[in-house]
Amino acid sequence: MLKQTKQTNRQTHLQQSQLTRNSMSIEDLSVVYEKYRKAFHQNTNTSLEYRLQRLKQLHSTILEYKTDLAVALDYDFGSRSMTETYLLEIGQTLEHLKYTIKNLKKWMKPIPREVPLHLQPGKAMLIPQPKGIIGIISPWNYPILLSLTPLITAIAAGNTALIKVSEYVPQTNNCLEKIIKKALDNKCACIIQGDETVADAFSALPFDHLFFTGSTRIGKKVMEKAARNLTPVTLELGGKSPVIIGKNYNIQKAAKKIALGKCLNAGQTCIAPDYILCPREKVNELREALADSFYTMYPTQAENDDYTAIISQSHFNRLQKLLQDAIEKGADVHSLSSDTDFCSTSKIPLTLLTNTTDNMNIMQEEIFGPLLPIIPIDSMSEALNYIQTRPHPLALYLMSDNPKTHDLVIKNTHSGGICINDVLTHVAVHSLPFGGIRHSGIGRYHGKEGFYELSHLKSVFKRGKINPASFITPPWNEKINILIQKLFL
Repeated sequence: MLKQTKQTNRQTHLQQSQLTRNSMSIEDLSVVYEKYRKAFHQNTNTSLEYRLQRLKQLHSTILEYKTDLAVALDYDFGSRSMTETYLLEIGQTLEHLKYTIKNLKKWMKPIPREVPLHLQPGKAMLIPQPKGIIGIISPWNYPILLSLTPLITAIAAGNTALIKVSEYVPQTNNCLEKIIKKALDNKCACIIQGDETVADAFSALPFDHLFFTGSTRIGKKVMEKAARNLTPVTLELGGKSPVIIGKNYNIQKAAKKIALGKCLNAGQTCIAPDYILCPREKVNELREALADSFYTMYPTQAENDDYTAIISQSHFNRLQKLLQDAIEKGADVHSLSSDTDFCSTSKIPLTLLTNTTDNMNIMQEEIFGPLLPIIPIDSMSEALNYIQTRPHPLALYLMSDNPKTHDLVIKNTHSGGICINDVLTHVAVHSLPFGGIRHSGIGRYHGKEGFYELSHLKSVFKRGKINPASFITPPWNEKINILIQKLFL
């Protein structure tokens, strides 16, 4: 029944949609930028009511277009589980909206700060102020969530925003453009479509803040262009997010969680488990448990609507090259497939690798697909050393029921975030800021910290009517010198 509904929705969507990429020229991009720059300066400090109204309009419009979004994304991927789209993208976006709407009044209030004794009476505070025009560059892997979530934060903070969406998902982009136009006035936000040339020009614009989600390689280029304008950046990148399995943790439980986290969106997730550090004596048990979990979730893969395709032929080829390089350098590959024809569907089954080495490309770059190396370890200290001698990951996962092990790993590793006894779910805790560290990112968003990220926290000090220090002026005499000695020295 769901498959028939999906096919009907897709046919309706394609009949109503223009199968075109609405690419913007660089000249038009400059015009649009100036338009939104001017719009912000005409209303530089929007009220709570104004912001809430737009957020609520966005919420209702997303609900109105939820089926169109899921069908469009399925079309762009070739096959994208609509249930995953509802769960991981649309649902999470709506939850983020509701959390922001609920808390925005508190976030906008001045933040009191302590005043030292010698400056009293007086008041010190930080006042959140809109930064201006925010540039948002979103990726193709979760184009709904990763376009709209930064936009929600930008609107909540009182900014205007331009969103450069990925050229890999044109139908989804067209749908997002309809949502933005209907939900928000034409002075609040705008979708920008175009190829790499447009993206380069977009990064070079003198935004008041530039928010990028994507690979570390492209993130460096974006940061370089932003630096020419002294534009502050938030970089949500990625990296190789490890899973550590404690020696006494139930392997079946671990495998079920890891397999789900790796197979959602076919592993095309910035915080997907990238490799597993497993007690040596449990590697074979883990392989079998991962296979059981995978087949339970996806009895077939190639024609299974629940199993998402790789976004493009170039990304499919990239994953095949990673696999071939590992094989040529001695890795053992265990493909969990009950089907044979994957090339025609651009799908890759969960594929486990053992006997990997550091000189393999798959161990040097983020995999971003359903390939999963398993590395044997003999102790927790070995696992910690392995992680700490490599670039800091965006996420780290620990499977352990031992509170002392939790504390040990938290204190002795560096990562954007850590999730214990699960994978991915920490990103759904909207009160927790999300972001990387060094190679996995700069800055954070979600919740209050995200609001502050896209705000200027202006320092304000109000002197009281009585100023006891008013007599401390030149010419300096002995009494003043004695007072200074007592107060400060």
